This record gives sequence, C-alpha cells and structure tokens, in this order.
Amino acid sequence: MSSSATPGERYREGLALLPNWNEQGEEDDARYQRGLALITEAAEAGHLDAIKDLADGMAREASFEWSVKLAALGDVGPLLSNITSGDYPDEQSRAVFAAARSGVPWAQLAVGRLYRMGMRDRGGVLIATRDDAFGCLPGAADPQAEGFAWLKRAHAAGWTAATLWLADTLRHEEPVRALEYARATLAGSGPLMPSERVRACKVLAELLDESDAPLAERVTLYTRLAEEGDADAHVWLGDRCRLGEGGAVDLAAARAHYERGADAGFTEAMRELGKMCEAGHAGPVDIDRAVELYKNAAEMGNDAFARDRLATQFGLTWYARQSQESGQL
Repeated sequence: MSSSATPGERYREGLALLPNWNEQGEEDDARYQRGLALITEAAEAGHLDAIKDLADGMAREASFEWSVKLAALGDVGPLLSNITSGDYPDEQSRAVFAAARSGVPWAQLAVGRLYRMGMRDRGGVLIATRDDAFGCLPGAADPQAEGFAWLKRAHAAGWTAATLWLADTLRHEEPVRALEYARATLAGSGPLMPSERVRACKVLAELLDESDAPLAERVTLYTRLAEEGDADAHVWLGDRCRLGEGGAVDLAAARAHYERGADAGFTEAMRELGKMCEAGHAGPVDIDRAVELYKNAAEMGNDAFARDRLATQFGLTWYARQSQESGQL
C-alpha cells in the first residue's frame, strides 16, 4: 500500500487481508500478520474503528493497552471487558484503579461502572466482580453507591461520557436530574464517541417524552436521530406527521418515515404502513403489500390490530386471537 494511504484505507485493506476464523496455515498466519500490521498503523494514526478492534482482542496481548487508549478517547466498554475477562495480569487492572484515585476521569468512569456491575463475597470480603472473574477493586459496603460516586467524580471533571452514564443511571429513579445530565451531555465539550452522542440524543428525547416537554424540542431531537439512521426515531416522527402533531398532517412524510421503520423491523411502523397501503394514503392502494406488512407485524410483534385485520378482512383465520374469556378461537 502507498505510504500516502489514509488511515481508513489502511484499516479497510487490513480487514480484507484477515483470513476467516477456520482458515489455518502458514500462509493464513502471514496474511493475518500483514492485516494486523495495517490495522495497527491505522490505529496509531487515530482511526477509531481500528483502535476498537485492537482493544476488543485483535491485538491479543496488547489488547489491554489499546483498550486503555480507547477509554482515554471516551469509550471504556472494551476496557471493562478486558478487566473482567481475567485474561490479563491484575497489575494492569490495579493500574486503572490507581489512575482513578489520582483523578484521571476516564479511569474514574471505568471504576464507577465496574462497581455498578455487582459484587461477590469471597471469604467475607466484598470484591467487585462479574462471574467471580476478577477482584481488582477494594470492597465496598454499598457498591452501587460507590460506583455512583465515581461516576460523579468523572462528571465533575468534565468527562462527558460519565455525564451520559449518570443520565442513564438516574432516568427511572430521578428523571428530573437525569434530564439535567442528558442536557449537559450534549452541551459538554468532553470526548464522546459518535455512537454515544447518538445515544445521548436518544436518552434526552425519551426523557423529554416522559416529562411531556414542548413538542418542538422533541421533534428537533428525533429529527436529528432520524438523520443518524435511528429507526425508532422514524416511527416517532411518522406518528407526529400522521396525526398532525406539531404542524399540519403530512401523510407523505409519515409514509416515508414508516417505510424506514418497517425496513428496520419495527412492528408499529409495519402496522401503520400497512394501513396506509390498504387505504391508499400518500400512495396507490396496494393490498398485497398491506397483507405482507400485517403478517410481519403479527408474526414479529404479535400486533393485535394486524392479527385482527388479517383474520376478519382477509380471511386468514389462523391469525385470529384467542378469546380472553373462553380461550377459544
């Protein structure tokens, strides 16, 4: 490959070189090493997908080191997996805890999430663990509270990924505080992976729904999510367009949103798109497509409307629901 190749080009060529899992032999080993070298070059140049692959185990013995680098960029997931796997020396896990105590925010986020995974009692000593795979943290009388305290330390240091985790942690118990944290996540300047920024939008949008916030703000967030490819957002926007909430009824826009949601397997989108196809709303009447959509909604989501429609309108009685009173068809 040319020395002027971009990190993305190196990463893609490296992936293409990797043999399948069942391919073995000297030639395949050599291909793997060449592919790994290119992916490592891409990672060293800052390519996030390359770094994540190496952190997820591709780098083998060096995966822990790469997971630390990824954690410093805002994603502690692979680091937690590596710590809890028991495949690496305890010294590496203890180094993460030492970094947290010294005030490193990504390490504080990692420690907070580790404590919140749960605890096991070994010989009367509480130690953080998952499936008894490790014991790298000091015991805590209340590991959930201990984890929350570490998350708050990372948040106070401006670590946006920790702010998002606080929003997610509190969304059911303290929705008002969770809403504050969700807003702060999107307003923050700390590192946040693109996928986590999308998740932050989704958490905030759902919290706004639950708090019955002004519709305009929710539409803005769900539109942003839809532009990112979130199928659930397309269903939400389809409902608003179909019902005329926040503006005039727009059946063409509703149908377009439901198409995206149905393609992603959302039962609600299949049902509503089936209705539109059957009635000819924002497009021609298409009974065959309507029946297909109702079948998918019935079979994938056990949708009551779809089952009733198939049974009563199209004679497909095997979709009929059992009577709750008699238990008979």
